[in-house]
Amino acid sequence: MRALLALILCLLAMPVLAEEKLVLATCGEKGCVCALSSITVDEATVVLGIDPPPPGEGEVKLVEYNGQVMWSRLPLRDINILAGGNDECPLRLLPDKVVVPLDGSWVGTATPISSQGCPPGLDALLTPILKGIIIPRQMAWGGSFNPDKMRDQSSEQAVRWSKVTPRSFKGEVANLPAASAAAKISVDFQATLVSLKSIRGVIRLRLKSKGGSGASKVLEMAGIANCLSVTRYDFRRTGP
Repeated sequence: MRALLALILCLLAMPVLAEEKLVLATCGEKGCVCALSSITVDEATVVLGIDPPPPGEGEVKLVEYNGQVMWSRLPLRDINILAGGNDECPLRLLPDKVVVPLDGSWVGTATPISSQGCPPGLDALLTPILKGIIIPRQMAWGGSFNPDKMRDQSSEQAVRWSKVTPRSFKGEVANLPAASAAAKISVDFQATLVSLKSIRGVIRLRLKSKGGSGASKVLEMAGIANCLSVTRYDFRRTGP
């Protein structure tokens, strides 16, 4: 876990707005080192595979102490003092580096991680389906990270990607069908370069009833009037 946090600090950190990005505090017996990352809370939960922070007041920080990772809403000064520091924990703005994933054989897999407002048993239904999906790719990244290169290049572009940072992209379906009178469908993507050999991301599919129509009432009766399904995908290098 410490190695993964170090990756986030050293590879993903860059000068950005504090209110948009996650503050990380890496602590030991003599206090903490605090840094402003280039990833959001949502991205950190995906990269680290941890639960999101519980609701509360105050800015969320991710704290690593003696190998344990936890969320905190305490001020950085209080976190630093509790960990044995003397006073403030000034934010470090680490310089960004261009990191390019390695060329070679890569394999993509997917796992459902959560659903809200969806029919009971949706995750159990999706798990065996997604488990059987294994996508091999022979990758030549061309000197930069862009998740669009993960698709079959002979097929039409399905996702429009936009860069958030050099290692983080967000995407939307390129040709999503027009919303019906009953419901609106949205599909959002996120991809983060975790290391030279690993990419992790999420796909969020939301079906939301517009209400009022007979078709909307059918969706409500089916338990999918406001259904959000979140799937994690991993893309890993397996060889040359």
